[in-house]
Amino acid sequence: MFTLVVCLSGAFALLELGKLSKYMSWFLGLIPLSLLFVMVSFNRLNRDYFAYKNAFVIFGFRDTFDFGYAFLVDTVEKLGGDHEHIVFMAGVLLVIVLLKWLKTSSYINLVVLFYCAYPLIYDINQIRNFFMYLIMILSFGYVIDQKPIKHYLVWAVSFSMHKFALVYLPFYYFCREKMSRQRFFWWIIRITIILAILSPFVIRLASRFYPAKMAAYLVPQPRVQIIAVFIYAIIDFVTVWWIDKRIANKVSPEDSRKMEILYRFVWLSILILPIAFYFVEVSRMQRNAILVKYIYCALAMRYLTFNERVVAVVLLASSIVFYLFMINYNHNWDLYRYLDENTLRYYFKRYLF
Repeated sequence: MFTLVVCLSGAFALLELGKLSKYMSWFLGLIPLSLLFVMVSFNRLNRDYFAYKNAFVIFGFRDTFDFGYAFLVDTVEKLGGDHEHIVFMAGVLLVIVLLKWLKTSSYINLVVLFYCAYPLIYDINQIRNFFMYLIMILSFGYVIDQKPIKHYLVWAVSFSMHKFALVYLPFYYFCREKMSRQRFFWWIIRITIILAILSPFVIRLASRFYPAKMAAYLVPQPRVQIIAVFIYAIIDFVTVWWIDKRIANKVSPEDSRKMEILYRFVWLSILILPIAFYFVEVSRMQRNAILVKYIYCALAMRYLTFNERVVAVVLLASSIVFYLFMINYNHNWDLYRYLDENTLRYYFKRYLF
């Protein structure tokens, strides 16, 4: 199924480069998008699958989860559900995010293609983080409309799913209408410098509050892993920076504010680079921004010439090539195999073939 999605979305994405209409893009994208939904919503096996499934069997196990996710487990269990129902909800939430942010785009297949290549393999595995950042993306609507109370209520829900959402706490402040882009970069560059100086103390403080988790996360990592985090981030920054330069003064008022929020969210990942020297797990902040990067690029495509669209795709593909190189280096190809482990595949294989 994974191969089918990649082949279909890849073929349709090539047609999109020739500037398909929005309606034709979505018509062609219905099958890849539906298969992506199936891969996520009906997944029945990944590295953490049984760990999460045990929360429904071992009551004390769910106490290790953040309170929001633990509440979700309790609620689903009371309604007669299981972990499979939570996985299904994750798939529904993903589709909602894609529909909300790409409804005006003619490049749905481009997003499906690159998302399936990466980071789907980790999202389907780290389901609490998946819920957290999808909910965070939904909160962007309130950032655009400058509704801080509603934004922070949604942010609180994402935080309840995974404490990592704490790193996004200042995001609304960085996206206020009166904060210019120059001022935004002024802030994040200085905060990054401060974190570079204080990162040993930040790690020590985190170890004090979360000793069990940090003991596992702070295992020394090979230098290549740390270098990879920086290369991932640099490719992301270069991609959105290059596209931003091409579309300057071309973006419609309808898209301008929306794309600025997405642009800043990608750049926010720079804050974790100093900490990555000690705590590679923090790189999930960069990984959480990848879907946002794809959405940003899809929205920007309409303002690019054909040659510029090709360059943009090459930049996106370069990050995928490097991800695949690192997956091969770490012998993580089994993560892709898990994508085809789903209920519908079992059903069709058993009863129809």
